[in-house]
Amino acid sequence: MPKAIREVLNVGEGDTLLFVVENGNVQVTSRAQMIQALHGSTPDEENTDE
Repeated sequence: MPKAIREVLNVGEGDTLLFVVENGNVQVTSRAQMIQALHGSTPDEENTDE
């Protein structure tokens, strides 16, 4: 992927990219960005009310 596009997408050389196709649109994100977005979206095992 050209450097100019990597800069716009905020991804680095060698990053693993994820391509999601939905309704004719393509969303591109890096694996690291996806993990960051998901961080905190599930409860911690230590913080459950069992």
